[in-house]
Amino acid sequence: MRNCSILIPTYNGRDILEQCLPNIVDAATERRADDEIIILDNASGDGTAEFIADNYPQCRVVRLPENKAIFALNDGARVAKREHLFLLNNDMLLRPGCLEALLAPFDDPDAFAVTGKVFRRDGSLQATRRRPEFKRGRFWYVDTGEDGARGLTLHALGGQSVVSREKFLALGGIDPLFSPFYQEDLDLSWRALRRGWKIIFEPAAEMIHFGAITADRLFSRDEILSMIQKNLITFAWKNIHDPRMTASLIAWTGPQAARAALKGDFHYLKGLAGALARLPDILKARKQAAASILSDKDVFKLFEK
Repeated sequence: MRNCSILIPTYNGRDILEQCLPNIVDAATERRADDEIIILDNASGDGTAEFIADNYPQCRVVRLPENKAIFALNDGARVAKREHLFLLNNDMLLRPGCLEALLAPFDDPDAFAVTGKVFRRDGSLQATRRRPEFKRGRFWYVDTGEDGARGLTLHALGGQSVVSREKFLALGGIDPLFSPFYQEDLDLSWRALRRGWKIIFEPAAEMIHFGAITADRLFSRDEILSMIQKNLITFAWKNIHDPRMTASLIAWTGPQAARAALKGDFHYLKGLAGALARLPDILKARKQAAASILSDKDVFKLFEK
């Protein structure tokens, strides 16, 4: 039976862990597969580490000197002792059989990541299979609507996916260029796909996501929406290397900004400004991301019907 290291980053999230961690511990204990649970404490000031030590001694706590947000997963990957890493938000619940379903597709040696079907607390569907879109110099992704069968997906969601530890480390983990969060998982997924590895959607793996609790505590809604735009732009500038698509990125930057200004889309404009401020770092990362087995077009073709 495959086992995994369950990595849970948290920042001042004791109250969330009180609600969600019992479910995770039970899921791991019931499997009897020697899974390990590692809580990555991002310098919390709410007694998270003490709470874990007192109530869940079977969980390992890694205390970090600063708040690294989701990038604490890189630290967790280095100290983890299992072959697979379950990258899990602190506000997740697992439905029965979720862990087994997430680990089963790793029979395929080319599998990099497996992600599942994510529901909101009200029972509505939050995320399923995804495919990439590129038009008029902008990259984004959409749900395919194909949520009933196992298959390739674009996106190994950062707080709800199992990855191969070996492959994760080979990619260098999550890129801090996307700090503090959003689209870092898209970047990781794209780099894996260009290596020729697979990201698999497994509908039998069902999870419930409370939803952006930590982000909402730290940032306003406007800041979050601007951050999403900044990191989508950053992703495209870093990762899209196809000559025609790159030319489109450059050619459409001005018109897209003008259109956003006319529409009052200040989230896009703030995101663009934030990406431009990081342009030297993005270009440096772009050079490092250039090496691959598959081209951008090859990756897009994976998702053509």
